[in-house]
Amino acid sequence: MKSSIPHLVVGVVIFIGLVGCPARWQRLTYNDPIGQQEAQILVPGHSTIEDTVHHFGAPDAIEGTAEGLLLRYQFLDFKYFSANYFWGLRFLVPFFSPDFSMGGGGIVPDEFQVILSPDGLVKRWSFSRHETVADYKVWPFDPRPPEPESSVAF
Repeated sequence: MKSSIPHLVVGVVIFIGLVGCPARWQRLTYNDPIGQQEAQILVPGHSTIEDTVHHFGAPDAIEGTAEGLLLRYQFLDFKYFSANYFWGLRFLVPFFSPDFSMGGGGIVPDEFQVILSPDGLVKRWSFSRHETVADYKVWPFDPRPPEPESSVAF
């Protein structure tokens, strides 16, 4: 006798696909995010502006400072999650289908900054991070207090 469990699983997947899914994950990224390991390529005092542009491409902004040039690489990460928590009730009570949708997420503009000396060598680099803003939040009532904006410099 053949097992009907695979047929049941396929039927449930097709049914959910036709009816719709109660949860939704979305993510949008602008520019390639630069991480800590990618930034380790730049060695202060040894790496040049050519090395920086070769590894990371053209910067989004260049500013003159008292220390030298400031190269800014900006990237954006948008994450959003929403769920309809009463979605399953439509199968138990077909004539009454309430919607109770909640969602959360955020847009995170991050920046990688490189400071160059007047002779074109990397003096230091840093990140401006807002990491906890764009988490997927299944439950929108977060008990943790918001963290202040953090900056990591090397």
